[in-house]
Amino acid sequence: MKILKFGGTSVQSADSIRKSVDCILRYGGDNPVVVLSALAGTTNSLIEAINLSLNEISESVEIINQLEFKHLNVLKDLCPQSFNNTSIEIKNIFDDIKRKLSAIEFLGEITPFNFASVSSYGEILSTKIFLSYLNEIGIDSSLLNIQNYLITDSNFKEAKIDFNISLCKFKDNTAHFLKNGIKLTQGFIASDLKNRTTILGRGGSDYTSAVIGNLLKKSGLDIDEIQIWTDVSGILSADPRMIPAAKTIKSISAKEVRIMSYLGAKVLHPDTIKPALEADIRVSVRNTFIPDGDYTVIQNNFTDQFPKLNTIINLREVNELNFDIPGSSNSWEIANHINNIAFSAGCKPISINISEESITSYYFNSIDVFFDTKYADFISFQKVFLLAITGTLVNKKLFEVINALPENASIISINNNAIFIKSTFEFSIENIDLLHNRLIQNFD
Repeated sequence: MKILKFGGTSVQSADSIRKSVDCILRYGGDNPVVVLSALAGTTNSLIEAINLSLNEISESVEIINQLEFKHLNVLKDLCPQSFNNTSIEIKNIFDDIKRKLSAIEFLGEITPFNFASVSSYGEILSTKIFLSYLNEIGIDSSLLNIQNYLITDSNFKEAKIDFNISLCKFKDNTAHFLKNGIKLTQGFIASDLKNRTTILGRGGSDYTSAVIGNLLKKSGLDIDEIQIWTDVSGILSADPRMIPAAKTIKSISAKEVRIMSYLGAKVLHPDTIKPALEADIRVSVRNTFIPDGDYTVIQNNFTDQFPKLNTIINLREVNELNFDIPGSSNSWEIANHINNIAFSAGCKPISINISEESITSYYFNSIDVFFDTKYADFISFQKVFLLAITGTLVNKKLFEVINALPENASIISINNNAIFIKSTFEFSIENIDLLHNRLIQNFD
C-alpha cells in the first residue's frame, strides 16, 4: 500500500485537483490512502477570520464568504453533474463556521478549542470536494474521517498524538484501510479522547501521512512508500531562485535533510516525517505539476559509501564570536559555559571551533547577551558571511572544495555531512554559481 499526501498548492484549484487525481492513478498503486491539505491559503484565511471575529465580525464574515465562493467555484468546475448535492454540504459547513465565529464574538475570547475547531475546516472542505470529483468521474473511492483514528491530548492548537491509543484504533479498523479504491482522509486534524477537534500544528498534513504509515505498518499492513506531492521536484541542490541550474537530489539521508532544514534550506521538515522513517518506510518528495520529473527519496537507513556533495546553502550574514582564553583557563569548560549562555538566550548556533588559545563560534542571530557576562572583556565579534555545502562523506571531498573556493573565502569547519565556508565579503551569485557548477552540478 502507498500513502500519498497532497499539499495546499496541489489542491488549490480545479485544475490542480485534476492533476493530483492523475498522480494518484498513475503512481498510487492499488487502493492507496490519500491525505489532503486544505486548499492553498484556506487555513491562513480561517485564522485571520478567527482573529478578526473579536472586534471586526463583519470583516471576519466577509473573509468566510470569499472562502465559500472560492470553494463553490472549484466544486462547480469539477462536478457540474453533482454540484447541487455537494454544494449544500459545503454551504452548511460555512454556515457552521460563521456560527462559531459569532460565538467567539459573543464570548469575547478565542479559546484554544474554538481556534482548533474553526481552523480545522479547510481539510474537511478539501476532502469533500475531492471525493465528489472522484465520484463524478467514476473512480471507486471512500472518505475516512481521520478524527476517528488519530487520538491526541487536549492541547488543542499543538496537539500531541497518543500513539498507543491511536494504534488500537488503527488495529480495530484495519479493514477500513483495506477497502478497494482510493481512501481519502484529512491531514492536520485529529481529536482528543472526548471527541473534540484538535490540530497538529503547521506541517501537520505531512506529519499525518507519516503517522498513518507508521500505525498501519504496526497494524500488520505492508506500507511500500509515502509520497509527498507538492509544487517542487523534490529536494534541490541549491535555491532555484538563486541558482536556476539547481538539480534534484535523487536520494538523501534523513540526517542530511535535518542539517539542511536547520541551516534554513526550504526542504521538508524532518520531524514531520520522523514516524515514517522510524518505521523504515521510505518517503519520496514529488512534483504534482511535473509528475514524470525527478523526485527525491529520503531514507532513514540510507548508506552511501561514496563521497558526494549534494547542496550549497547560502547562510548569508551571521555573527562570529571570538573568545581569547585567559591565562590557564580550560577552553573546553569555557566552551561549555558559552554554549549554556547561548542556549538560555535563544542564540542559534551554527558552528564552534575550540583550541587551547581561543574559541570561535558562529550564530544566526544576535549575540549581545555575551557582553553582559563575566566573559565580556575576553570576547569580540564581527559580521561574516557563510556558505554550507552538505552531502555524504564530504570530508573526503575537502581538496576539491579548497581548489574551488573564491578569493577571500576559507573553510572554518567540516564534518561528515557539511563543510562551512566563511568570507568577510558577501558571496556573489556568480561565486555561488561557480561553486555549484564545479562541485555539485557536474558531480554524479
